[in-house]
Amino acid sequence: MREIEEAFAQEGAKQLISLADSELLLEAFRAAGLTEWVIVLATVLRRSLLLLNLFRDDRALWSVFLNSLAEDESYTAFLRELERGMAAG
Repeated sequence: MREIEEAFAQEGAKQLISLADSELLLEAFRAAGLTEWVIVLATVLRRSLLLLNLFRDDRALWSVFLNSLAEDESYTAFLRELERGMAAG
């Protein structure tokens, strides 16, 4: 996940795709039922509401997501935001 996010964030380098293209790709993944790819792209785009909607329906998926990103300090604030959203239910 880190490599994908860094590719989007590189300054001075050609971006992989524009933000608008990313949003279209995200919607295509959702329509195709590609949940794993939706999670990856929504995380890169920091789409917390979309992620919360997915995780509220699948607590096991939330647990895997949380455990996989918990070690990476760059996601600490984002994970806290999601945890608050999950607690609010």
